[in-house]
Amino acid sequence: GLPPGGLWLLCLAAVLRLHARAADCKGEDECEARPAVGSPQRPADAIVVGGGLAGMAAAVSLLDRGGSVVLVEKQARLGGNSAKASSGINAATSEAAVESLIADTTRSAGTLARHELIQRLASDSADATAWLRERIGVDLSVLSQLGGHSDKRTLRPAAAPIGYAVTSAAGKLLTAWASERPQQLRLLVDARAAGLERGGAGWRLRVASNGTELVLEATSAVIASGGFGRDIEEAESLLLKHRPDLDGFPTTLGPQTTGDGVRLARDAGARLVDMDRVQLHPTGFVDPGNPEEHTKTLAAELLRGVGGLLLDRRGRRFTNELDTRQAVVNAMLKATAVGTALSPPMPERSFALVLNGKAAAEAELHVGFYAKRGLLTRVSQLSGLATHLGASLSDIQDTYDAYNKAAWLGRDGFNRTVFPAGHWPVEASEDFYVGVVVPVIHYTMGGIAIDSEGHALAERDGLPMPGLYAIGEASGGVHGDNRLGGNSLLECTVYGRHVGLNLPIRTVAAGVPADLVARGPSSAQTSPSASGSAAPKELREITAKELAEHVTREQRTW
Repeated sequence: GLPPGGLWLLCLAAVLRLHARAADCKGEDECEARPAVGSPQRPADAIVVGGGLAGMAAAVSLLDRGGSVVLVEKQARLGGNSAKASSGINAATSEAAVESLIADTTRSAGTLARHELIQRLASDSADATAWLRERIGVDLSVLSQLGGHSDKRTLRPAAAPIGYAVTSAAGKLLTAWASERPQQLRLLVDARAAGLERGGAGWRLRVASNGTELVLEATSAVIASGGFGRDIEEAESLLLKHRPDLDGFPTTLGPQTTGDGVRLARDAGARLVDMDRVQLHPTGFVDPGNPEEHTKTLAAELLRGVGGLLLDRRGRRFTNELDTRQAVVNAMLKATAVGTALSPPMPERSFALVLNGKAAAEAELHVGFYAKRGLLTRVSQLSGLATHLGASLSDIQDTYDAYNKAAWLGRDGFNRTVFPAGHWPVEASEDFYVGVVVPVIHYTMGGIAIDSEGHALAERDGLPMPGLYAIGEASGGVHGDNRLGGNSLLECTVYGRHVGLNLPIRTVAAGVPADLVARGPSSAQTSPSASGSAAPKELREITAKELAEHVTREQRTW
């Protein structure tokens, strides 16, 4: 039978939602006459600031319980930087796997590791990914191992980039919900949060939209507005204040990543932590047609995960490509300092990312996409690779002979011990795919201090601030010194769901079962996939037109 509080409740809630507009208000005239949800006359249960995965996970989880939400998004559509995620989401499906993920995350976090935050991240990972499959309808059938991981635990779809798959599905769900039940969900896009303060039902948010200012009220406020890695043009740049040495580094982040929510929470009394911890991702693609362009397309972690190698201008390796992101970046900066980076016209700190044909076949979807955009070039045989790089064939041959030998022995001179099966031995007769990459500003580990419940902590005494939450990249402390690949979408889902499942609800929407309203973390985390009560939804095919619309100059994906 189906477990109480399990999948059948989610399904029932979804069915009831489709028929609940009549219960919400009797006709369009009455809907228009009632005060809008989140207005001072009708406060919402929560205002969620930010429409990336963290904000959407919180909103869906709260709405499923019958709560009311105002979702405020700065851009014209939902998704944020979550839409650009490409390599996957981590999941630990056993006790031993949880301990392993905790160990790897703690190692990456270094001396700033906070065990209680990492514990929740890892312990709730299986339920979080099950929720993405069952509630949001995302395929997570491909399993891979990323840099910095001791095991294969990173999931992604077989037929689409994970960021686009997750955010488009969740965005469509919420857009439909706002249309069908406007008295439960109010969706504001192209709206910038301008001020946050205590007051009214709990919290008031001032929002600037279309030249006017709205005042929203709710019992709780959830800051899910992302990081501050691209705020250098703001009146107060948090990035330049805490990391002036990064001025001039390119970035993968969208122009919306300006730390708005972080400043709002700070000005309302919240503590900020780890603000000088900014992650440089080692592989942002250089566009050969515009090498100095500030915004780079991320070269997905999985390109190195399937066997991609980093080579200097001599065609030599200089690092363990599967080490942590910071370790690989440090190696790139060191190689630059000794003069082995690629020569102009490539920008400073540039290196070659090379996949042999067998490795490229393992990442066929990504490689094809990058090649179509001109970011990867196919060359024929090892001799063609040497010519393309301007390196001697003997040096290139020595590089791959040494790599093949290390793969056979299981360890190389850079202490690499993982050599993906199937991509080696690398053969001189193969085709090769070559791109140019540079370190890029990719993520800010610092942000609003939180506890393991997602409560924002006060600057004054370090205690939870009633009704104020921070999730996703806006929060600080989960990743410590450096984020482990695959933990960003995981943090968004785990903490977004947890906050959405535990926020207080003032008035429950019509037709929602009491068990679903009252469920907390213990009853909500029955994994549908574990119970076998439902099969994952099949991911629909993404058309070429949709993909072309999604990939713009400022919102690069994959």
